[in-house]
Amino acid sequence: MDVIDTFLNSIGASPKEKIMARGHYLIEDPHNNCITIRGDCALTGKKYSVTISLQEWHNWNSGMSIQQAMPLRTLDEREFLISGVSPIGFQSLNE
Repeated sequence: MDVIDTFLNSIGASPKEKIMARGHYLIEDPHNNCITIRGDCALTGKKYSVTISLQEWHNWNSGMSIQQAMPLRTLDEREFLISGVSPIGFQSLNE
């Protein structure tokens, strides 16, 4: 957990507030019942995005754990939503 996460947790920030604090942005597509979270990877600076259903977004923002709210999302997708680090960012740690 980094300083940003520590602060956001201390003030009880919602998942949406945490995503916005990392400089990521949301694109809602109600016609397709989904939302896309886009932003730069916290480690590589490269663009990355994850698309989830509006129901998954609602469940997560209502306090459900991300694993329960998004059981069909990959570990990489959920990690990007939590930490802002993309799969390529994690790979760069092992190089």
